[in-house]
This record gives sequence, structure tokens and C-alpha cells, in this order.
Amino acid sequence: AEQKELIQKITDNFFKVKDELDAKTELVQKITDNYFKVTGELKDKIEELQASNAEKEKTIKQITDNYFKVTGELNDKIEELQAQNAEQKELIKKMTDNYFKVTGELNDKIEELQAKNAEQARTIEQSRRRTPLYIGIALIAGYFIGQGI
Repeated sequence: AEQKELIQKITDNFFKVKDELDAKTELVQKITDNYFKVTGELKDKIEELQASNAEKEKTIKQITDNYFKVTGELNDKIEELQAQNAEQKELIKKMTDNYFKVTGELNDKIEELQAKNAEQARTIEQSRRRTPLYIGIALIAGYFIGQGI
């Protein structure tokens, strides 16, 4: 009887422990399945992100290359424009210097011509004052010549 009771307790305990172990085994299996599911999803997400990063890296490289190309072209254009600006500045300086030189020469010529003009005006004025005298003398001379002096 005691042995039967012991066997019954062991059997009951065995099934109780077996049910608990089965439940724990099922839980471990679910955790394992979930682990592989999640790691698979994470692996897919990582691959997706790596592909996206590779694409972005390629785009960044293109943008960087284009930036340096355009910056180089713009720097070349700036140097070209600065050289043209220097040439234009020199030309403007020469033109300005020439303008003032020619303007000075023309002003001198104008003053010279004004002086000659004033002198000629005096000569003409003197001639106008003398003209009636000369006409008078010419008339008298003509009269006498006509009378047959």
C-alpha cells in the first residue's frame, strides 16, 4: 500500500512536472521561433538600410563631385573675369589719362584761337575805322583821275 501510494505520488508528480516541462518547452519554442522571426526581419531591414545607404552614398558622391566641378569652373571664371577687369581698369586709366591730355591740348588750342580771334577782331575793327578814310581817298582819287588831273 505504501509502495502503491509512493508510485501514485511519483506518477502524479511526473505528469505534473511533465505538463510544466511541456509548457516551458512550448514557451522556449515560441521564444525561439520569435527570435528567428525577429532576427530575420531585422536582417531584412538591415539589408534594406544598407542598400538605401549605398544609394545615398552614391548620391552624396555625385553631389560632392558636382560641387567640386562647379566650384572649380566658377573659380576659373572668377579668375578670368578678374583678369578682364584688370585689363579694363588699365584701359580705362589710359583712356582717362588720354582724355585729360587731349582736353588740356584742346583747351590750350581754344585759348590760342581765342587770342588770335581777339587779335583779328581788333585788326578788323581798326580796318573798319580806316575803311571810310580809304574810301574817301579812293573817291577823291577817282574824281581827280576822272577829271584828268
